[in-house]
Amino acid sequence: MKYILNILIICSLTYAGVALTISDIEDDGEGTVILNVTIENDELVAGYQFDIISDGLLTNTAAESGAAIVPGDWMVSASATTVLGFSLMGTTITEGSSGTLVNI
Repeated sequence: MKYILNILIICSLTYAGVALTISDIEDDGEGTVILNVTIENDELVAGYQFDIISDGLLTNTAAESGAAIVPGDWMVSASATTVLGFSLMGTTITEGSSGTLVNI
């Protein structure tokens, strides 16, 4: 559970009218933890990238795109330390949106 606290500290950030927050943590008790990362933005968002810093307990990271606020053509990818989302078609998350950005 220590690595979750490290992630919370890193991912609760605000930049130029865009705030990312971990809104929900679900632990199945068998080693799988799901983090719900939400976004509130006052500007168009054309993509995102953020790092997950852990103490080595995090061994497998997968990302699933968020609900209605993320355009359907966005590609979402995760490595052991980085989560990335963007569109090759140039679509954006509209300004004034709030809701789930990605589930990790």
